[in-house]
Formats: sequence, C-alpha cells, structure tokens
Amino acid sequence: MIKKLTRIIAIICIIALLCSNAFAAMDASTMINSYDTDARHTGGGTISMLVSVFAKDYMDELGASNIFVYEKVGSAWIIYETFTKSDNGMMSSDSAMHDDYVTCNAYTGGEFKVQIVIFATNYSGETDSRSETHYVYT
Repeated sequence: MIKKLTRIIAIICIIALLCSNAFAAMDASTMINSYDTDARHTGGGTISMLVSVFAKDYMDELGASNIFVYEKVGSAWIIYETFTKSDNGMMSSDSAMHDDYVTCNAYTGGEFKVQIVIFATNYSGETDSRSETHYVYT
C-alpha cells in the first residue's frame, strides 16, 4: 500500500513539474526577459504603481504603454485615470531596463483596480506586451 501511494505522489509531482514548464513557455518572449508590476496605497489616497521591465537586448522603447486606473462605483468599475507612455515614469528609450514608479492621486476610502500594460519595442518596430492587474484599497 505504501509503495502504491509513493508512486502516485511521484507521478503527481512529475505532472506538476511538466505543467509549470509548459505555462512558462507560453509566457516566454523574444524581447522581454522579466518584468514586475505593483500598485500600492502609499498614504493620503495616493497610489504608487511600479513599472519594472528587463529586456533581452537594448530596445527602442521599454516600459509601460498604458496604465488604467478604475474606481469601483457600486458593482461597476469606472475609469478613474489613464496614463500613456508619454507620461513621466512610464518608459525609457534606447535601454535594456526600465524601473520607475508612476503615481495617481486618488482619495482615501476608495477601491481601485489598476491594469498595467508593459511593453518592449525593438529597433525594427516589433512590439511585445504583457498586462497585470492589481487591486488597491485607499
């Protein structure tokens, strides 16, 4: 009975390892090596949003193409503020790394959803992007 249980556990572990490798391959990029985003309430209703992207090589543009901040009103999410790549802290040019914060002046006592769209554009004009969503209570 113990041998059978050990074999079943070993098979489950192997399947789990294979599945995680398959999902990692779907997330792989020819331009983006790694990225990190975050959104946090930093006091007084202010939301600080992290945009951190590391490219595999130097890129023409690298960072966040858009940040969408939604406010929860009743049961609906309504756009509160939008940031584009031309706003301060959103992107770097001719770089292999971008790491900066963008701030949104909200209000205390709100519920917000922040969608950060990171991107990389190489010198040939090809673009790759990823999106992450964060929820913030102020």
